[in-house]
Amino acid sequence: MLLTVSKIVAATIAVSIAVQASVVPRKEADVANVTGASIRKNNWEGGPIRRCIDPDMLALTFDDGPFLYTSELLDYLDDQGVKVTLFMNGDSASYIEDHEDIVRRAYRSGHQIGSHTWSHADLTTLSEADIDYQMVRLDESFKKIIGVRPVHMRPPYGNVNERSMNYLNRHGYKVINWSIDSNDWRYRDNVHASLNEYYVALARSDAGGLGHIVIHHDTIPSTVRKLVPLVIDFAREKGFRLVTVGECLGESQSKWYR
Repeated sequence: MLLTVSKIVAATIAVSIAVQASVVPRKEADVANVTGASIRKNNWEGGPIRRCIDPDMLALTFDDGPFLYTSELLDYLDDQGVKVTLFMNGDSASYIEDHEDIVRRAYRSGHQIGSHTWSHADLTTLSEADIDYQMVRLDESFKKIIGVRPVHMRPPYGNVNERSMNYLNRHGYKVINWSIDSNDWRYRDNVHASLNEYYVALARSDAGGLGHIVIHHDTIPSTVRKLVPLVIDFAREKGFRLVTVGECLGESQSKWYR
């Protein structure tokens, strides 16, 4: 059924996909809609960023690694000449210092490394002291492994509140959520259903003139082995530029780390 819906949607919205406009954000992460103007002014205080500055941009992001399949993902991306953003944890699906070689390889290959907290904690449930631990502990590992600390971070589950946003803004983090959710964790056995999320999201687009940030997980083997090739083919067919989150925001690499 989902494949049929995908084909119908793809056939009927070709024009709107070509426009590459704005997507209605998902409510669970709907702290604030970030407009093109607020992105260009670096006005991060309004809430998490979900969109790119240009409509033809598509920023592929991967959460919860490094993991068993991250090297396989990097192999394919390098073969395709595609750069992505990896929002990594310290001690969640695996322990980051057991995968130092993967982190270094991703960084040296030009992929963007972002923070996803130390243990994938929901920041809205934590005190400021505990938020500080989640961010600083992971920053220490990044500094040890790649010599820098990421500026961009993604809150687990996309969840932030006033306390966590105030902390993150005060400490210079740029908070990144998404405008398209692949739901790959939900559709582990049906990657075409995940790809259909792209069609459905683009069908709901308005004329905002902004590109998209998409969430995936490199902890899921079907995402790495089946979904990613489909997504890259889809993006190229539709004329998207595949970019990192930093590029999506118009930033040079010198702005990604500190």
